Amino acid sequence: YKDVKVHYKMLKRTNGLYSDIHELNSYYIPVHNPFHVAIRSREVPKKLLSKALIVCIDKNGNHKALGGHYLNDFIAVQAKEFGKYALAVDDIPPVISDENPELSDYTDKKFISFIIDDNLSGIDTYFAEIDEKNIIFEYDEKNDRIKYKFDKHITTNKTHILKITLFDKKN
Repeated sequence: YKDVKVHYKMLKRTNGLYSDIHELNSYYIPVHNPFHVAIRSREVPKKLLSKALIVCIDKNGNHKALGGHYLNDFIAVQAKEFGKYALAVDDIPPVISDENPELSDYTDKKFISFIIDDNLSGIDTYFAEIDEKNIIFEYDEKNDRIKYKFDKHITTNKTHILKITLFDKKN
């Protein structure tokens, strides 16, 4: 390890951001301990403050959500890497897609699965029920997939109602 001087630069905001971009040192300099990042939230409309978060902008311009919470007119978060930071808002709900949309009859199948995805903050929790009875899906986070193996809740020769409720980290 060796100490490095802090290099800070403010860059103009780009589309989809609610603050200027704050560049702190280089992506290539490792950080030993997490540090606080706080960005003033005055550009975020009050109705969206609960959806605001800090994103890290990678060298390709992609946004990676770090999260954050509102504190005294700032959105604050712990960061573990140097780079470019800005405020964004996650107001787009997560999406559930049937992994086998061509299937409408699961009578001969052993399971049903869905792809779940969120555009920014990431999946937080989900709840599922069949015929108003709670069931448990297996969650494969690496592949953004949930899967339910049919069990005693599923009887043949009957139509069932499946309900899945999905929340991202900004509700």
